[in-house]
Amino acid sequence: MAHPAADPLSVVLKACRRHLTTAAAFGLALNCLHLAGPLYMMQVYDRVLGSGSQMTLVMLTVAVLAAYGALAGLDRARGDVMAAASLRLDRLLSGPAFSAMMRETDGRSRSQALRDLDACRQLVTSPAISGLLDLPWVLIYAVAVFVLHWALGLFTLVCMALLLGLAVLSEARLRASARETHASAVESHQWADQCLRNGDVARALGLLPDLVHRWIGLRRGVVTQQQLLAARTASMTALVRFLRLAMQSLVLGLGAWLAIGHAITPGAIFAASLLLGRALQPVEQVIGQWQTIIGARAAWTRLGNALDGAQSAGTAGLRPVPSERSILVGDQLGFAVGGRRAPLLAGLNFRVAPGECVGLIGPSGAGKSTLVRLMVGAAVPTTGALRFDGIPVDSWWP
Repeated sequence: MAHPAADPLSVVLKACRRHLTTAAAFGLALNCLHLAGPLYMMQVYDRVLGSGSQMTLVMLTVAVLAAYGALAGLDRARGDVMAAASLRLDRLLSGPAFSAMMRETDGRSRSQALRDLDACRQLVTSPAISGLLDLPWVLIYAVAVFVLHWALGLFTLVCMALLLGLAVLSEARLRASARETHASAVESHQWADQCLRNGDVARALGLLPDLVHRWIGLRRGVVTQQQLLAARTASMTALVRFLRLAMQSLVLGLGAWLAIGHAITPGAIFAASLLLGRALQPVEQVIGQWQTIIGARAAWTRLGNALDGAQSAGTAGLRPVPSERSILVGDQLGFAVGGRRAPLLAGLNFRVAPGECVGLIGPSGAGKSTLVRLMVGAAVPTTGALRFDGIPVDSWWP
């Protein structure tokens, strides 16, 4: 018994799980090593300046430089892991994406699947993925600040909650705008591809100036929407940056207040500021890359739909073998070209038995060539069905 084919994207994610797990583990180590800077500053202020020990200063400096060296090495290793994940993603999906592109027959952009694959692959190696991998570990810094003083820790949690709330608000505010922007960009690319496929005819009919005029209109609309989305993203990023800087200054003031009351040491003031800044950095980074993340998410969805369509169009295992009694049947057959209001073919019913000769007559543009393309599987019906020996015609071809 044949089992249903697995979701192609689920298979890819499972194959890349090892890379993502390794990168997440590197993120834990990286964020722990980032504690070296605040600890170094606190020890210098509290121990070295108080004791005047130069040897203590030298040893602390050597230790923090070693920690920074390990941090740089792990950061480079995580980048290599994500580059390997991007390469594996491309190896697993480039073939199916190209196959889906070649199967595209409904007038949409045939290269859209490849563009979506590039968008997903580029996200894996972008700064956005680093921010997403670091987000779960920001609680490390909150715990470290709580060790200094509970009031500083509580202030840090409030700041983190505020920025995370802004991130959710940013996603809700930009989601619809990003969806419209990407839809307009895809539509413009699809229309350009259609013009390229029919460029010779357009030039012969003198339609080139009109096509250029319409393309300019489409392009201006896309660019305007992209600028609006970029402006909204920049505004949200600027707000988050302002809040982060303000919060770092406020935590210095709170630390000074606590230090005056001898609740913390002077070195803890600056350590708390550094820890808070590091805790808020991934949130700021994710919000700054939000447009890239939304675009890649939409591309991943489109790519999954394209691969599912290509997978359902083919058949697994052995192909059926035609017999001498095979019959070609059209049942409410219809075909519509993208961008046209009226379908090219609609409601066709016919039956062609073995040995029969059928002629197709009609004016230019009536759909004769389209019907032949449907018969040989070069196009897929948009409505109804075309069956050969009881099996959809497009299922006869790999």
